[in-house]
Amino acid sequence: KDHFSVLELPSPILDDLNRTIWTVQKPQIKKQYFKISRQVHPDKYVHDQDQSKRAANSFDIVQSAYQTLMDNIKREEYVNEFGEKLKYKLSQNKFDLNHNDNEHDGKDNENEDQNENKVIEIDISQDAVIDTNETEEERERKRQIALASSSFVSVSG
Repeated sequence: KDHFSVLELPSPILDDLNRTIWTVQKPQIKKQYFKISRQVHPDKYVHDQDQSKRAANSFDIVQSAYQTLMDNIKREEYVNEFGEKLKYKLSQNKFDLNHNDNEHDGKDNENEDQNENKVIEIDISQDAVIDTNETEEERERKRQIALASSSFVSVSG
């Protein structure tokens, strides 16, 4: 898991210019850290040694995520690295879509006509390609909510 999912924070996204954007403030990171660390703290499982060891491992992962995301330099590097992975996945998905289109032998013209007007959204955070009938206004509203959720923005291009 990446540090964002460990702390249950939204992942960075790519804007229209393929720049990495992550809009989370330090207070949000801290709040999520305390919330998650209380859930997995080893002292919570003193009665069960196996559970305590697993909790200690989980707690170490949570601490590592917190330390990386709270340090300005480490956070910038981590967000940029995550953005490069997003760009790579996006390019792979585009290649796969184009590759599948080129392999088509033309036997299914009826299906081509039906698929011509479909909207396809690539959901990089879930590693999936999803057909959606969501309007552009709904997608823009969701983007605005994600961007307005905090004031910290990390941009790389």
